[in-house]
Amino acid sequence: MTSPRVLRAQISVRCCGTTVPERTAGPCWQLSVVMIGRVDEWPVFTWPTSAPVPTTEERTEALASLGFTLAEGAEWEWCEDTTPEYHPHPSRVSLMAAAQVRPVNEGGTAAAGRCPAAHSDDPTPCVGPAVVTVLDSGNAGADGCEHHAARMLASLERGKVYALPDAPAGAAIRVFKAADSIPPFVWYEGAPRTQPSQRSRAENRRRGVTA
Repeated sequence: MTSPRVLRAQISVRCCGTTVPERTAGPCWQLSVVMIGRVDEWPVFTWPTSAPVPTTEERTEALASLGFTLAEGAEWEWCEDTTPEYHPHPSRVSLMAAAQVRPVNEGGTAAAGRCPAAHSDDPTPCVGPAVVTVLDSGNAGADGCEHHAARMLASLERGKVYALPDAPAGAAIRVFKAADSIPPFVWYEGAPRTQPSQRSRAENRRRGVTA
């Protein structure tokens, strides 16, 4: 039996409004499902401007409208972050919540399967449990085993990796080092590897490419 894909959904307040999928006039809450690839292609749900924190029921309805539901046993977990320095106002504390989700058409009775960092097109199995979180340049991210986390990190521009609280010593460092020699989207074996953006960072250094 095929295990359902387990992905990561996150909800945060957009302090300066949004431009994707449409522009809003002011602060609003937005929910997105994190996937490998361009951020503007992620499934997104935006609540009205200046709405209060969406309730659990409202989040469930938003996920359903995008074709997702909470994964087996998943709960929303809240954390604090700070707004980016490039925003046109002083940095401030912002709240963000995340939860594991699955597509509604893939069932939910099977085991959770692979870690959230495993791309749906990547056929490789996990190597151990999820031990790190990989974040993109916008601080959207997913938890992953060392194997899939390294492959995800290698596919991101300005990505970051952090160890989870119960991770073994050196997990984040191992992922960072492994990602350095992995080309972006390595699971696409027939993809061209002629441009700097298509090669690993280590290979670009060997070729003298610094940008």
